[in-house]
Amino acid sequence: MRNFHPSCRLTCGEVELTNPTEGEMLTQLRATAGSASPALLLERGSGENLQAVAGSEPGLLRLSKDKGPGRGVFAARGEVPLPVAERVFAAYLAGDADFDRGLKWQPVGWSQFAKAVLWAALVVAAALLALAMALSAA
Repeated sequence: MRNFHPSCRLTCGEVELTNPTEGEMLTQLRATAGSASPALLLERGSGENLQAVAGSEPGLLRLSKDKGPGRGVFAARGEVPLPVAERVFAAYLAGDADFDRGLKWQPVGWSQFAKAVLWAALVVAAALLALAMALSAA
């Protein structure tokens, strides 16, 4: 089993492992895919992480990755079967820069922020329109 560098940390519920082996990580990932365990988080010292949560059915997972401070959080499009997640997490643990080969990702959070900004702009525009109409009627 391969180990990653000492700054790698795995958390899954009450399990916390520093510098986990591939076998330890896969055991926790399989528990998460079976819905027997909470989210699995595999962190690197640089602030990057890869996360898995149980999907809609056993054997499916929802994956997300945080590329580090200021670089964005992304979610895999759709749920991922356990064998694919095992490959992705093993490659991430081993330090493979192309660990997520074949997965399609979409930004997380920006769409919520954009919706909030748009909603605020619409409220301000409606208020200004109402004020202009009130002033023109006076």
